Amino acid sequence: MSSCIMAHNTWRCLRGKKECYCMSHKSGGSRKAARGRPPGLAQSCSRHRLAHVLSMDVNSVRWRNANEELLRNGFAKVHHVQPLAKNNPAVVDLERKFGEGSNTSARGPPSSGSPRAQISIMLTHAQLWQNLSREAEAPDWLYIFEDDAIFNPKALAHTTHPAAGAAAASKRADVQCVLDEVEALAPNGSNLIMLALCQPILPESVRLPNGREHFVANIHTVRPCASLCTSSYAIRRRAAATFFDTVRRAHVRRKRGGEGLEAKYMPFHRFGLDANIRGYYYRTRSLVPEREWPRCVDYPTYTCLQSSSNPECMGGLFTQNASLLSQAEHAGHAW
Repeated sequence: MSSCIMAHNTWRCLRGKKECYCMSHKSGGSRKAARGRPPGLAQSCSRHRLAHVLSMDVNSVRWRNANEELLRNGFAKVHHVQPLAKNNPAVVDLERKFGEGSNTSARGPPSSGSPRAQISIMLTHAQLWQNLSREAEAPDWLYIFEDDAIFNPKALAHTTHPAAGAAAASKRADVQCVLDEVEALAPNGSNLIMLALCQPILPESVRLPNGREHFVANIHTVRPCASLCTSSYAIRRRAAATFFDTVRRAHVRRKRGGEGLEAKYMPFHRFGLDANIRGYYYRTRSLVPEREWPRCVDYPTYTCLQSSSNPECMGGLFTQNASLLSQAEHAGHAW
């Protein structure tokens, strides 16, 4: 009995294997690659995905929890990504260009409010995109997490699916199946899959309660949207090299008559990756076609979005561990 792998949403024989029978996950049909037939492939989900996790210390509880969490959710391997140091020249240079740093000296006491912590995390994501985009063997979709990411078992209680509300509806065993189908549904121009949703927005062409909504893995949902929370997402490899510069151009410009930089609209666009991404689609929402927007998994209902009294009213296949500091806050304290 020979093994098969999932490639571009189709089961294919492993290189060098002469006999195997692979199933098309997308169509549900079968296609004989050679002789033999391992049982159960039609019901299988991909198990080849890698997760890249930003974490300050591989000996920390945060890293161990994130590593175990993603393996339980079906990722084949978890790679550690070390955030840029606070004294990294790129971090210091960007801080200087915005005229920051009067109270964030590298020699001074660490502060969770230091712009350098936010800059470090933002530039680490961007650097990771660049590095992975150059790897010839990298997959089409690059899955990136921060070490406060956790599976969201309550997401389906707040979606528009008719069966929503079932306590055990969202299952870890479904994660890779959901990702299989979301990748297949994402149009060529859509370069992000948002797995954690914070204050999501929709294209102007999409209307609640269930506009442009597709069901995946029977009960989960996917629709075009842009969201804060870059603790859990995937980026398409072919767009990864240029995407950071694209979103930054929408928010940052050179100061008039000076060498520094300034935010065009809001101060939080200077250093926040998630604010840059969501802001890019917000500012260009009438210009960027709907097919080019990110795809969001388990978008919450309008009632849920309007609820300020229920902190658990969160969509997304993943969410952030509320008991932990955010990645940037943790970096600030760790320094």
